[in-house]
Amino acid sequence: MICPRCGTDNPENATLCSNCRYKFRNAEGQRDPAQSGFFFAASPKGKSRKNRFMGIFFAILFLLILLLIIISSLRAV
Repeated sequence: MICPRCGTDNPENATLCSNCRYKFRNAEGQRDPAQSGFFFAASPKGKSRKNRFMGIFFAILFLLILLLIIISSLRAV
């Protein structure tokens, strides 16, 4: 069974994805209501890692620029 959220291949009798813990539908076709909605849209595998890396990169870049501004303002005083 392929996970609709992360694309990981799981055993057919799995109830949870081994990678992202997505809850698969049961025999009646029901899913946990907390798991439904747009928060859990499927994305291609690896894309979320790239987005996470880019977010961390820009956060560090922002903090470095902020630190440089603070240091330059302290030297001006």
